Amino acid sequence: YRLVTELGQGGMGTVYFAEHVSLPRRAAVKVLGEDVARDPALVERFFDEARAANRIRHPGIVDVLDLGTKDGVHFLVMELLEGETLGARLERVKRLAPPDAVELFAQVAEALAAAHERGIVHRDLKPENVMVGAHGEVYLLDWGIALDDLGRQGLPALVGTPAFMAPEMLSGDPTAIDRRTDVFLLGATLHAALTGHARHQGKTLFEVISAAAKCTPFPYGREVPEELAALANRATSVDPTQRPESAGKFRDELAIAMRQRGS
Repeated sequence: YRLVTELGQGGMGTVYFAEHVSLPRRAAVKVLGEDVARDPALVERFFDEARAANRIRHPGIVDVLDLGTKDGVHFLVMELLEGETLGARLERVKRLAPPDAVELFAQVAEALAAAHERGIVHRDLKPENVMVGAHGEVYLLDWGIALDDLGRQGLPALVGTPAFMAPEMLSGDPTAIDRRTDVFLLGATLHAALTGHARHQGKTLFEVISAAAKCTPFPYGREVPEELAALANRATSVDPTQRPESAGKFRDELAIAMRQRGS
């Protein structure tokens, strides 16, 4: 592949628009940053992203076409997507209408459920890692810190995005993280879509982490249907046993909430 232009930063590397040198094929190529490439553990983590994504066969998971190292440069070749991230959309429109949020998150939950069936926990679901395609299709991106919930392989335990973290992620104990952690991240990302703000707020990192540890129920306004607000709060419960038990259950409860609202 020939790199054409930079598309932006993605995880530990830079993503480029690329064209195959002999075939009429376009792709996205993620190249590991030079500083990161000096650490063998981070190089392995970079390739873990491709391995995790390739274990999941679902339309909402981006295909990894190739990976390797050439002239000391580590790279992943991925399916090229056209659209915008949920994060970019929220910067533009501030928040989603509840019916639009339900439609989008039903698709995110489907992709996440497919990952869980393969024993993989994403651990970093947030608006920047959800992409809405040109025709409304939804993709779950960036599997760079995904955790194999069977083998507990290869990654430091305390990773993620503080403004969306589940409380158990703060413990540093990988055995505390399971599918219900991703359900929390689903609820936290739904919160951002409904309100335009991250689930955990604070002026300093300490305040954000403190908010994540407590994660008190949020008082949604009248613009958010009561049933949908209750689901968002239950999904982001401090106690994992109070959350929907799976991404599939979360998807089902989304549909129930909106049917009740319609009635």
